[in-house]
Amino acid sequence: MCGRFTLRTPPCGWAEIFATLREPTLQPRSDICPQQDVLVLRCVDHRHDWASLYWKLTPSWSKTQFTAFNTINATVEKVATSGTYRNSFQRRRCLIPADGWYEWKEITKKDKDRYFFRIPDQPCFAFAGLWDRWASPDKKIVHESCTIITTEANPLVASIHKKARMPVILRTDDYGVWMDHTIEDATKLLPMLQAFPETEMEAIQVPRNLDNSFFDPRCWPHLAG
Repeated sequence: MCGRFTLRTPPCGWAEIFATLREPTLQPRSDICPQQDVLVLRCVDHRHDWASLYWKLTPSWSKTQFTAFNTINATVEKVATSGTYRNSFQRRRCLIPADGWYEWKEITKKDKDRYFFRIPDQPCFAFAGLWDRWASPDKKIVHESCTIITTEANPLVASIHKKARMPVILRTDDYGVWMDHTIEDATKLLPMLQAFPETEMEAIQVPRNLDNSFFDPRCWPHLAG
């Protein structure tokens, strides 16, 4: 799964790649958590643009603004068929920029070590995401939210993550197809949702004194660099 990630570096060049009207406004964050707003790039009215969406997807058909079930991640195995995600998978795909994410390795039932995953040769990459728009019956409240797609973990992540899952990291060459909302055929979309190769990643153990949501990244060169 993916429950915490970082975004400290701007997605350089994305504005040019997608002909967006503006560069994203980015406040560097070293521990982004579910049920917070996250930066996404999406296509609306045939234009690519940045948005800040709530990280825990509420499907448009939900009776309530916030769902009781866990929707921070959508599994690739069900994303094309699940009633919660199917429409978003067809028409509301997005990119969620990041420069790393965290997983925990269980040492004992009460003891865990935290690891930071990154791609050394790619300072900023994109998770495959979905988004949706929910509105109250009177249309006075509009709530836009997102989820990160996960897949079976590669050997590096599987050696740390108990459930052997990891977020889908898209190749740069796949950004255009993923963002093309005219493409609804799952056979064209699912093949790109593979585990990123472990040979292109690294895992760094986080010092235990920094293992909380409020640490100062300047204390740890791997995060501050």
